[in-house]
Amino acid sequence: MAKAIGTDPFVDAKATITQTTITGPRKRKRKLPHRMTYYLPKELCEEIKGIAQELEVPVSDVAHYALRDFATRYSEGEIQLEPKVWVTRKKLV
Repeated sequence: MAKAIGTDPFVDAKATITQTTITGPRKRKRKLPHRMTYYLPKELCEEIKGIAQELEVPVSDVAHYALRDFATRYSEGEIQLEPKVWVTRKKLV
């Protein structure tokens, strides 16, 4: 019989399968605790994407700057908010 040249390629595959079975699936990275999601109108999203493309920066950087600017101006009193309550649907009781 002829001797095999080199190592058996299936030996490593078996070890990997066994190792995966023992250790379980890979853990995902934890989500950042300061991550938030907002529902914005489509037009505003497109406008923000356009600004990001024009400046060649990530969309999140544009949103971060805009929200930081708003928060700073609001805390300095440059922006006044007047909340309004709108009835969107009337229910019969």
